[in-house]
Amino acid sequence: MTRVESELGATKRSARFAVSVTLLFLVWGLAACAPDEADSDSPYAAEFEQARNQATTDFQREVLADDTITDAEFREVQQRYVDCLADAGIQAVAHENGSFDVSADLSGNNSAADVERKCSRDTHMPISGLYLAMHINPNNEDFSKLIVECLHKQGVVEENFTKDDWDDFVWAFAKVAGDGTGPTPDPVDFPKLPGGALMSDPPVQKCADNPLGLPNPQGL
Repeated sequence: MTRVESELGATKRSARFAVSVTLLFLVWGLAACAPDEADSDSPYAAEFEQARNQATTDFQREVLADDTITDAEFREVQQRYVDCLADAGIQAVAHENGSFDVSADLSGNNSAADVERKCSRDTHMPISGLYLAMHINPNNEDFSKLIVECLHKQGVVEENFTKDDWDDFVWAFAKVAGDGTGPTPDPVDFPKLPGGALMSDPPVQKCADNPLGLPNPQGL
């Protein structure tokens, strides 16, 4: 999604890709996975309840307790992830858009990948996707529908391209991308939208990352 410095080569690209894809699906999938009802009037009340149920640490539960995630809390979550990896001898750099550069090979079932998964679960994973979603979709509308409307406006797909078509494309993309535990995918294996656009093409990324084009404090 974002340019990666070349000095760490393929291992860094693989790690960045895996973390970025994870965040994409956290944001995209929140509404689909959340409970139907919650007591709060917040558009994201159900998602916060789900995140609290998934939390593994007292810090996560404290952040999520008031149905808000401040910029300072988001930055601390990122730093805790970086620190967790550092404790295992793995260097990582956090970026304001929620992605990370991780200087380790996360493309297989190895000790580094195990550490990364645990650090993610215990720090940012229940929180980052929710924080990002609240900034780019504040009313918690159907995110796939917003993306498709954006793709129409950008001229990426024809008007007969539907929300279901986008959902099918995303799942096909996810099947190729994997979860970061296998080999780095070959770019030619990724699906294309009608007309030939890839998920990585700038207009598609613009719509997938921020379909409403809203300003936000983290530069998404």
